[in-house]
Amino acid sequence: MLASRLGIALGGAIVFVALGCSSPKPALVVSLDDPDGRLGPPPWTLAVFNPYFGPDRDRAMRTVGSAAPDRPLAVLTRGRPEEWRIRDLLVEDQSVVFGLVLPALRTDGYWLARVDHEPGRFSGTGGALFCLWGQVEPDESIEALSIEVSQWRDAPGLQLETKVGIPARSRTKERGRP
Repeated sequence: MLASRLGIALGGAIVFVALGCSSPKPALVVSLDDPDGRLGPPPWTLAVFNPYFGPDRDRAMRTVGSAAPDRPLAVLTRGRPEEWRIRDLLVEDQSVVFGLVLPALRTDGYWLARVDHEPGRFSGTGGALFCLWGQVEPDESIEALSIEVSQWRDAPGLQLETKVGIPARSRTKERGRP
């Protein structure tokens, strides 16, 4: 009896893996453009998260990864459970919103990115404003990052490429820098 239940459970898990995770496709890819080298040499550490689930460092760093000029970070991958955890509030009817952690620039918070777009078209330009950990209200006196989102038209489903522009030099004091 136990062996048959275990066999059914394992069979179900194998079917889930075969259907859901066998050929994941990128759904949100983030690349960094750092012409002045403010981030240091690649690869660069970054994390993308949904700050409305909690704007704290531990939660944000669950999605940590790295990117380089020739290797963007695939944040969301179709068919993997983390897609549902992050995507629920990232892509709205008329905007794409996410938190972006760049420890090479600041360690005391994250950037709240927002790109507005027309309904059904998920391409546009916007910006990311800095927020201290624990807050979702940005500090507008700190430099902003440029954000450009484009939807892959020939891809199945919603697949977004996001390019983050790192500004040349800060005009404000960089608190929290390591």
